[in-house]
Parts: sequence; C-alpha cells; structure tokens
Amino acid sequence: MPTSDSLPPGGRFWRSPGGARYAQAIVGGVIALALAGALASALRVVDRAQRTVASGEGERLLHAVRPIVDHGSDRGGLEEAVQRLAPEGLRCIALFGADGRVRTRAGTCLASDAAMQAMLVTTHPGQAVPVGPRLAFVHRLPPPPPPGAPWPPPPPPGGPEAGRPPGPPPGGPPGPGAP
Repeated sequence: MPTSDSLPPGGRFWRSPGGARYAQAIVGGVIALALAGALASALRVVDRAQRTVASGEGERLLHAVRPIVDHGSDRGGLEEAVQRLAPEGLRCIALFGADGRVRTRAGTCLASDAAMQAMLVTTHPGQAVPVGPRLAFVHRLPPPPPPGAPWPPPPPPGGPEAGRPPGPPPGGPPGPGAP
C-alpha cells in the first residue's frame, strides 16, 4: 500500500472525501449526458416512425378518395366520403383548381384556404404537415387517363412486370363496382 509520501501529485485530492464527491459528480454527469443523448435519439426515431405510419395512412386514404374525385364529385359527394372515411382518420378533403386555388372543400378543415394553397406550393407529395393537432397531406393527383387509354396504366420500368410485352393489359377499365 502506498504511503501518502509516495502518491503522485494530486493523488491526495482524489483520496479525500471532497475529491471522491467530485469524481462521483463527473461520472454522474457523463452518465446523464449519455442518457440524454440516447433519449434524444429515441425521440427522433419515434418521430420518424410516426411520420412514416401517418404518411402511409394518408396514402391509403388518398387511394380510397381517388375514385370519388375522379368522377367529378360535388361537395355533397365529398362530404359523404369524409363521413364514410372519418373512422379511418379522414377529416377534410380540399380540391384545387388548375390555378392552385381551393375549388371546393368538405369536412372540418383546420387550415384556411390560403394556408392550403401555400402547402400545395411548398410541400412534397406525401409530406406530413402539422396543422394543429392533425397532420395534413397534399397530393397532386395526375389527370385521369384519356378515353381509350390502357387501364390500369403500365407499371414503371423495372417493376414486377418488366418482362411483359408492350400493349394494353387484358380486360378494359374497371366497372362501377371494381376496386
């Protein structure tokens, strides 16, 4: 056992009660910083996962609403769609004209027309935008296919049917009861 005369400079400090408390405080601070970093990382992961799930739900609702919008539904038809899809989370539908202005809206929209027009310009398709306690999704629907065009449209290059010969798919466009 070393004697107090053989301790290195400062060695007596670490062996004193004040030095031990100081060392405990340093170790405690390092542990607290590590825990804070882990918590921040976990919160970022949860936020990204939440946005991914919400984006998927928004995409799913878009596909449920698309047939109604494609048939040029009026405000009453859109209100009916909002009521039918409310249990799944749909609260508002806003349709924009070619000029970017809100043409019609249905349901309880928390954003003003001006705010929705700004979202149309500033967001990426499928991007979640917080609007109060909800998330809004802005999607630009492609125009419906012209009469006589293949239905459904051909898959993208390299898709699951990439080796399929070109030409219209078998069958015609879906009927009134088709998904």
